Amino acid sequence: MGKAKHLIVALLGLAVLLGCKTAERRDAATQTKASAAGGSGGAPSGSDGPTSVAAPVPSVPPKDGQPLPQLKPIAKGQFPDAATEEQVCEAISDADEKDLWVRFGHLIPAYVHGVVFVLQAGPERVQEIYDYVLKKYNGGATWGPRVKGCSSAGKTLLYIYSFGPDGVLSDGRTTGPKHLVAALQRDLGMGTEAWFQFLGQSEVRDAGGADRLDLYCRTDPYLCESLVTLQSGPSSKGLCPWAVSRTGVADDSPESAALLERCRRRQGPPFSCVFFRKTAAEEEQCRQEIKRELTKP
Repeated sequence: MGKAKHLIVALLGLAVLLGCKTAERRDAATQTKASAAGGSGGAPSGSDGPTSVAAPVPSVPPKDGQPLPQLKPIAKGQFPDAATEEQVCEAISDADEKDLWVRFGHLIPAYVHGVVFVLQAGPERVQEIYDYVLKKYNGGATWGPRVKGCSSAGKTLLYIYSFGPDGVLSDGRTTGPKHLVAALQRDLGMGTEAWFQFLGQSEVRDAGGADRLDLYCRTDPYLCESLVTLQSGPSSKGLCPWAVSRTGVADDSPESAALLERCRRRQGPPFSCVFFRKTAAEEEQCRQEIKRELTKP
């Protein structure tokens, strides 16, 4: 009887332990999914600085019949040059907006990996911030900062593409949002109101979140092209370079240049299918549609 009693107690203890572990995994997964559409961190000045906390941002597609959140007018190019100070001030002041696509997605490519910081410094320090991140932080020449200030708020938006999370680089240097926040405070005496981590499309999907770019591109081809042009590189020229790449023509060839020109002159909606999260059948359908449209007499 004594041995049986001890066995029952042991089994009960194991069940409790497994229940706790399951709850921990479920909580971790929930936080990962919530932050997949854009995790955020925030803390008052003088504390240890912003910390990575999952933001209450939608991470699943809208239910049938529910429209995607309407975005603000998309900037006509890359941040900061294409963003107006009015847009920057609005984004800074709109702290109650929990959907980071609605708050920042019209200024920066919210579908690629990067971090937005709201710094407690006005436009007069924009060049100082730029020079520090580009030339001094972590020895310089690692990150390309994009900076624009708001005079009325006395604050500044700093966007760094392909930045975060906190960790150690291959050369042994520590880096990341919390590390940069501490460095700005230490070296420039500059506080950070909040920072927001954005994840790339594949990262969002892997975490079980909704690929917002896919959803917006399926909904509105013209909006899709506007969102894509927020990136630098080939994407800054819109959807046509991506469409021509689907034709199989060699890059930088005369034929490729001719197709690109035909694509730009073409009447009708842009080829937004190039940014769909596609099945193999959809990929082939997109490819055939592009070839048909760009090669017809």
